[in-house]
Amino acid sequence: MDNKQVRARNIDWLIDSYGGTAAFAKAVEREQVQVSQWRGGKAIGDRLARSIESALKKPHGWLDQPQWSESEPQSALVHSSHRERLDASSVATTARALQIVLRRRNNTVFDPAQPEHAALFVEAYAELVAMPPDDPEAQTAFGAVVADLVLAREGRKDGRIEGEQAGGTDRGQHRKKGAA
Repeated sequence: MDNKQVRARNIDWLIDSYGGTAAFAKAVEREQVQVSQWRGGKAIGDRLARSIESALKKPHGWLDQPQWSESEPQSALVHSSHRERLDASSVATTARALQIVLRRRNNTVFDPAQPEHAALFVEAYAELVAMPPDDPEAQTAFGAVVADLVLAREGRKDGRIEGEQAGGTDRGQHRKKGAA
């Protein structure tokens, strides 16, 4: 497991332990949107890692070391909605937000039966229930958080595709070479 994966897993655990992105963002003196991007897969560089450690009063390099037991079940690595009590209104709000963002972003219909859309829903729902209830600013922030989650996932896909092409696994190039 590389440093990026270790930091990501530690950040996920920290966010969960603080009760969500809003509380964690406050603890590390960052914007909630930025914390959502980390949870969505945006890498955390060395300087930012040290800043987070300092804000949380953790020793230098704490985020770079696994903070879990190797015997920890694999299911503990996945964001889980079972910790949250499902609320029909929040479920509907989350689904509507994903429908709007996906439709506007890439003309995709939100389909919770697709694993990628289901994972987005779980992340977005966790963000929504972590926000203060009856706060009009939270409603606006939720829209931005959902958009950031979608963009982060698109960025990871684009990165994989670009990496495959740079590595010479672009099938179109192989066909052209073989046809010549």
